[in-house]
Amino acid sequence: MSEVTPPTSPFYAGDVQARTEGTEAGMVRFGGVTISATDAAEFVMMHRTQVMKKVGADRTELAQQHLERIKTARQYLTDLIDLKKFEGQAHSYHGRVPVTPDMIRFLKDEVGASAGTDTNRVVYYGSGVKDLPQSVRDYYGFDNDGHGTGGDFKKEETIGSKFGSVHNRFEMHGVTIINKDDIDSLKEEMNNYIDQQHDSNNLFMTKFKSVINAMNEALEGANSMADKSHDTVKNLVSRW
Repeated sequence: MSEVTPPTSPFYAGDVQARTEGTEAGMVRFGGVTISATDAAEFVMMHRTQVMKKVGADRTELAQQHLERIKTARQYLTDLIDLKKFEGQAHSYHGRVPVTPDMIRFLKDEVGASAGTDTNRVVYYGSGVKDLPQSVRDYYGFDNDGHGTGGDFKKEETIGSKFGSVHNRFEMHGVTIINKDDIDSLKEEMNNYIDQQHDSNNLFMTKFKSVINAMNEALEGANSMADKSHDTVKNLVSRW
């Protein structure tokens, strides 16, 4: 996540010019207009408040996106735990475990994990389906009996003689798979990712709070100047 930095503006860089020839005492040039130094300072503080408000809104959106990534990572971590339970119950052939392409994209693009994947068939016992993550069940259309869209229930016949005896199992083709032996390492990488995101988020929030504090200070400064200016005018008027 990008670092929080104070906003820049030409107002801070020289738009307020000190008294020049022909300018009355106590007056300054501000944006090409001659106004009092107090009014100029008030405008600067008000402008700064608006800029900081915009920065605060942008940072709030970034923080929300950051928290969404953590939430997604936690869900995928839970899914990985469930996938290991599935393999233990389903005894899938060659330890093939069905996953969604979205999970693989997150593991590779966000976590940076070296998830070894393939597209192959999965042969499994239907008793393991109850342990599948809901996202996997929804994606492949698994029902409670173990069937899925593209899956065939084999009774007494053998699913492919070269694979040995796999009676009474389901078979599903064209499935994105990982191997059961990779699940533990993927869980570890996901845990590390979540920890890093938490650390990054804590640092970000600390800097974000400094932006909010600066915005509040600017607003208080503008209000204070406005109040003093108004009080001065009231005192002058009351004496006339």
